[in-house]
Amino acid sequence: MGLGIVCSGQGNQSFGMFSSLAAYPESEALINKLEQQLSCQLFPQILLSEQELFTNHYAQPLIAGLSYVQWQLLKEQLPVPIAFAGYSLGELSAYACGGACDFNVLIDLAKKRAELMDTAAQQHQLSTLLAISGISQEQLLQNCSIFSVYPAIQNSRDNWVVGGLVTDLQCLYNMLSLKFPMFKLTWIKVSLASHTLLLNNASKGFAEYLGKQSWRDLTTPIVATVDNQVIYTAKDGIASLSQQISKMIHFSHAVEVMQELGVNVILELGAGKALTNIINNLNLGLKVRSFNDFSSLAGIVNWVNKNLE
Repeated sequence: MGLGIVCSGQGNQSFGMFSSLAAYPESEALINKLEQQLSCQLFPQILLSEQELFTNHYAQPLIAGLSYVQWQLLKEQLPVPIAFAGYSLGELSAYACGGACDFNVLIDLAKKRAELMDTAAQQHQLSTLLAISGISQEQLLQNCSIFSVYPAIQNSRDNWVVGGLVTDLQCLYNMLSLKFPMFKLTWIKVSLASHTLLLNNASKGFAEYLGKQSWRDLTTPIVATVDNQVIYTAKDGIASLSQQISKMIHFSHAVEVMQELGVNVILELGAGKALTNIINNLNLGLKVRSFNDFSSLAGIVNWVNKNLE
């Protein structure tokens, strides 16, 4: 039995997502650095417009930074995790939390990732992501082919995210709403089709940028979501960390690999608690909570230790 850590991606950020950290003065230095790098006040609320909060330029470094700060507050009080995994952007956060780089490098990489993705997306018409729950893999692949969109994320056997041009996704949305009202369709608040071939150029650019970094040794292995391989050294993860920008990721499979490694308790870091809900819906018998479920660090530590006994 052991602890696993998962780091959230984009889509669930909020203006108050840093507010709970005000109770921990030891987080102030890192948050001040993030404010300086983004020229943006984070306490008591993030001083951005809603549109800005959901742009890659701000969202990626903000969410990556939040996961890292949360982990710094906890890591000395918790057992060493068996494995980390991340959801989309969260995989980059996982590398930093796993010891591969420091906070400054993480924020730089998050900003560069956002820049490369935005540049690649500008080469196409407006694109985005659509979550579909209740659909079988066969139905999904058939409709992706018909409407020229792409499977982007597999959250479970019948819970997927697809990406593509907004016009094509809207046609898919309209058809599914009409013919399959039992499906749950949710637009994701992103302005590009992550994890699809529309972002091939971003993957190539990020691989090159990652290759120039001076990586530290990982203290904890990472489960890569693009191929579900277990990564033990940061350099070995460069290919998967860059490829996942433009290839489908299999988050549910990554969670299964974590369980196979001995994880029975999972803590979610980052904004919101979407991953907690996804993992619970896998019905794997794992104990899962989010940092944001608790009002204190002591509550998190007590819950983790109790469930590891």
